[in-house]
Amino acid sequence: MTGAIICPTLCWPCQFGQHYTPPAPHPWADDEDRAHAAATDQPEPTGNCGCWCAKTAEPTA
Repeated sequence: MTGAIICPTLCWPCQFGQHYTPPAPHPWADDEDRAHAAATDQPEPTGNCGCWCAKTAEPTA
């Protein structure tokens, strides 16, 4: 098998339709995600939310 499956991770508010207006970059992880990572000896979660509202510009072709 070759290739990759990419699944954007959404922050909790975006999962329930509470989007940033206007769009602004924001992390997907919240305090609970960071606390869980620390409690289970995992690295701190990083990265921006994968939602459309985390993008500030349309991609260029």
